[in-house]
Amino acid sequence: MMTMAVWAGVYQEEKTMDFFIGIIAIICGLAICFAGLRLWFVLLPIFGFLIGFTLAATAVASLWDDHVFLAGTSAVIAGLITGIIFALIAYFWWYFGVILAAGFVGASLASGLAQAINIDADWALFIFAMVGGILFVAGAFLLALPVYLIIVNSAIGGGVIIITGLLLVFNRLDYENLGYGTAWAAVNDSWWWTLVLIVLAAAGIFIQLMSMAQTVLPEEKWVPASSGAQPATS
Repeated sequence: MMTMAVWAGVYQEEKTMDFFIGIIAIICGLAICFAGLRLWFVLLPIFGFLIGFTLAATAVASLWDDHVFLAGTSAVIAGLITGIIFALIAYFWWYFGVILAAGFVGASLASGLAQAINIDADWALFIFAMVGGILFVAGAFLLALPVYLIIVNSAIGGGVIIITGLLLVFNRLDYENLGYGTAWAAVNDSWWWTLVLIVLAAAGIFIQLMSMAQTVLPEEKWVPASSGAQPATS
């Protein structure tokens, strides 16, 4: 009986954590999806921290923590340190945030596609994520259209974060699996979530394009966000 009670308590605690993280994800996803460009410089350190934290925590979980996201103290500490470093870099060199956003979308999409075709080995998911991230980063450099890159990547990335939050809130996803492209896999496996993502991304792009004229970007790419701003439409 004691064992059953303990397991019930642990389960309830995990579900509470899922719900709490899900609500935060939905709020952040809405801001990124629909106001990514206007709030870009406010979101830069936050976005950098989240990507750095997820990257480091996932790597540590894969190597030492039985492949469970945030299961050990080492993963949390590594995530916090890396997240702070990424946040500072994104703040002092704003275009790094654009590159991060592109890499995040590419890596998440690639690892999600791998899971959708039943590839679940960590090393294989890592390779897929790395290739996807590199391709999207290269595209961001070659296109050199920071305004549109921010809009598209933030709309798609925000949409995925919203769906991740919904999956957590409705108990369709565990926070322990957040680091392995599980949300993308859920989208790829379901026509319903695919449709939701398309609608969210399209709405986010449309709303951000409407506000593009009121947004400013620094003239130089590798400077702090507050330096040398000019109209975003130029």
